[in-house]
Amino acid sequence: MLTDIKNVVVTSIEIKPIAIPLSKPFSNHLRIINKIDGIVCLVHTNVGVSGQGLVYGLGEINHNKAIDGVNCLVPKIINKPIVTPKQISDIMFDDKSSFSFELHNVISAIDIAIWDIYLKEKNIPLHKIFCFSRSSISVYDTAGWLSLSEQELIDACQRNAAQGIGAFKVRLGDKSDRDRIANLRKAMGNEFTLMADANQRFNVNEALKLIRDLAEFNLIWIEEPVGQPLSDLKQVAEQSLIPIAVGENIKSKNIFKEICDNKLASYLQPDIRSCMGLTGFIEVCQLAHVYNVPICNHLMPELSSSLIAGSPNGFLVEYLDIIPPNCFTHDFSIKDGKIYVPNMSGTGVELTREAIQKFSV
Repeated sequence: MLTDIKNVVVTSIEIKPIAIPLSKPFSNHLRIINKIDGIVCLVHTNVGVSGQGLVYGLGEINHNKAIDGVNCLVPKIINKPIVTPKQISDIMFDDKSSFSFELHNVISAIDIAIWDIYLKEKNIPLHKIFCFSRSSISVYDTAGWLSLSEQELIDACQRNAAQGIGAFKVRLGDKSDRDRIANLRKAMGNEFTLMADANQRFNVNEALKLIRDLAEFNLIWIEEPVGQPLSDLKQVAEQSLIPIAVGENIKSKNIFKEICDNKLASYLQPDIRSCMGLTGFIEVCQLAHVYNVPICNHLMPELSSSLIAGSPNGFLVEYLDIIPPNCFTHDFSIKDGKIYVPNMSGTGVELTREAIQKFSV
């Protein structure tokens, strides 16, 4: 159990919006993605220890609104002692009804920075906060975009296999979904792990039909076959021939608990930003342990990997190779299909000064 720290007070907060252009744009069923928007938050304290919190994702962030969000939160946090990260998180959570997408990102970045400070003061790495830890964990490649041709999907899987990555996720929503999955399975054989992501784009009947079409291809899961309400997911879960994974769009621990209580998913996939930082993500990891449900992450593998590796129910890390090399102080490159987690005190996820300067907007 994590104990309190003493005499550490927040003195200032900096926000640094960033945008990282992609070397090759890709698309899902919603948009063409040609850059990665992010926020770097620096929290400083009276004891000289600072924390960095980075969030980024595939959706566009209105950086002006993000800065407004920081200005709204700063008066609540400045001159407040950091006893535990949860205590600061509770201060930021006092008006949940007004949370915008940008405020989600800002709160997440601040929460991550607070955890960085807390762990530095406790002199422990993030992956050791549970009573279980691993120095590395296997990844799966999530780059099976709709914009890729069938041959490009096969080529991507073969490159992964050559690097020791034995799992690959394909996006659904093409009229040839069944053929794409069938030919990918034929090319890679039955030992290679495949999963599919529907991104909530189907209704119940459409999802069940597609699941029947894909059931023979030994998919480890189908992700987000439907969206809200949970009653739709319940209908699909009761009839699905393929295990279901959900989580990236869920913003409440209570909804994760309802999903576990009713056995609506075989895998949980929380997103650090949707959980509003590490505090919420860790609560979902604890739920997964209680209910004995395998847990993965959604994006941000640099930070998520420590929590998935540290969780007794950690399964795989979703990995997307979109951040240029040498941007972090730690090496997050994949070796033999695994990501190696930082072992220094703090979160261990820190953009270099050069990277922040290069991608600042």
